[in-house]
Amino acid sequence: MFFDPYTAGVSLGVGLIQNVLGHNQKKEAAELQNEQIAAAYRHKLKIQQSQIIRDDNIYNLKKQSYRDKLFNLDQTTQAAYEQEDLRLNELFKQAAFARQGENIQLAKGLGAAQASRSRGQSARRAEAMTMGAFGRNQAVRAEQLFTSKLASQMRKDTIQRNTAAARKAAYADVAYAPVRPIAPLEPTFVSGPSGMDLFGGLLGAAGSAFSAGAAQGTANQQLKSKNTIRDGSVASKGN
Repeated sequence: MFFDPYTAGVSLGVGLIQNVLGHNQKKEAAELQNEQIAAAYRHKLKIQQSQIIRDDNIYNLKKQSYRDKLFNLDQTTQAAYEQEDLRLNELFKQAAFARQGENIQLAKGLGAAQASRSRGQSARRAEAMTMGAFGRNQAVRAEQLFTSKLASQMRKDTIQRNTAAARKAAYADVAYAPVRPIAPLEPTFVSGPSGMDLFGGLLGAAGSAFSAGAAQGTANQQLKSKNTIRDGSVASKGN
């Protein structure tokens, strides 16, 4: 077996350099790609956190607005109830004053009727008419007060229903807390070349260098043999 060490050495040197450079380039490329993947993942996490903070701030504002609405509703409802009570109390006061006036008129009428009782049947008729008018006025006023009280209660019921509907509508803004965004998937990093890859490449380079040295040695030997034969042939012709 013929072997050319120079060719093998050159081939081995080139192969080693190419394998080492290639290994480093692949390693650097993998590291750069992994850094980009990690940076993209961190960016997604920041976006998610920003969205959570924004949603929480908006929800907190809605809750504060909801509390303010409830406070205003309670104040408005209480004021409406008080106004209704004042209206009804005023009606009862007016009825009481009117009743006092009618009592005075009744007393005057009965006094006049008694003073003229000696006049006979006409005096008794006047007394009956005075009592009848007083009774009718009392009945009408009692009916009016009953109707007013009933109407006041109906208005209070309406106020209560409207308040309940307004509270329900206000609660709709805070009924559901914000849904947390889905977390980004954990990144999948690429695998760079390993030490075994480099070792295998170096072995391959050594094998290639050996093959190149052997091939070049064989070629040199064949060329040398051809030259020897040619030189011998030329010498024979000269003799």
